[in-house]
Amino acid sequence: MRARLSRRKDIADQIFAGYSGYYRPPYGFFLWLKVGDGVALTRRLWRDFALKVIPGAYLTQDDAEGINAGRDFMRVALVHDPETTVAGLSRIASGLGVSGNG
Repeated sequence: MRARLSRRKDIADQIFAGYSGYYRPPYGFFLWLKVGDGVALTRRLWRDFALKVIPGAYLTQDDAEGINAGRDFMRVALVHDPETTVAGLSRIASGLGVSGNG
């Protein structure tokens, strides 16, 4: 299982190389990509790229000042086989305007 997850993260490293909103998570099987308005981008990815990702704002709560720390993020699960992972992450990169090495 760890080897499969590591391979998926390697794929993400290649596809999002140079994208400032990406970092390789040390644990877990989720990417948290900093994308600006996560809700707006998620809606666009669902509509234009047939991708199901989750806005970070849906997974966090507003603080006392009404600021949602997840607002600028979207969460992407790394749960598919390598071919599906490449296809999905490539479509996300396209939606972000990223041109990585994938």
